[in-house]
Amino acid sequence: MIAALRQFYGLQPTPPADLFQFLVWEILSENALPARRDLAWQALRRIPALTPDAMFRAPAKVLLHAVGSAGPNPEDKVERIRATVGEFKRHRHLLDVAILRRGSSLRADRALRRLTHVPSAVRARAHLFVLDAPVLPIDDDITRVASRLMGLPQNRTRAVSRRWLSRELPREPGALRDAVYLGHHARHTCVKVAPHCGVCPLRVQCRSASASASSATPPGA
Repeated sequence: MIAALRQFYGLQPTPPADLFQFLVWEILSENALPARRDLAWQALRRIPALTPDAMFRAPAKVLLHAVGSAGPNPEDKVERIRATVGEFKRHRHLLDVAILRRGSSLRADRALRRLTHVPSAVRARAHLFVLDAPVLPIDDDITRVASRLMGLPQNRTRAVSRRWLSRELPREPGALRDAVYLGHHARHTCVKVAPHCGVCPLRVQCRSASASASSATPPGA
């Protein structure tokens, strides 16, 4: 399944391993095409503004122009990035990822919870991509793809999708990072309304697509 997605979409960029940069990357990625996110990322690198102190010193107008490359709502994204800067200035120990990696997962989670504005799904991805912890990040997009592949109603909980994917993916960080392909697939092909099943590389395995095709076949065809 992952191999089919990788072949269909090509290699996807890996988020930064630095915690602050990872959170900026997540903010830029929200509701943005990968190409536009990458433009904004490169613009921030040129300022440069990819550390809390450098971001704090960056002129607001320059920062807004750079983040605007990622697409809509640049003011909201800049505000959230500024909030992230403020939280790292209050909790500077979070900049030392090596210390977070050496501690227990529970201790690391407590540390990440100090970043109060960061959603739980983003914290889960931080555990995986920054701390190298074998955590499977599940959000609404991945839940939708998993539910359709299993042929389950869309209102099923994330727990069902998590159990299914946990059986499908090896429990080690390298394999679990491949879940980004499911999220990418959800945003570009297996969209919430009118999914593009005709070009989907997983349509053969997808029970939802098979059921839709069967219901669309005229009797006696």
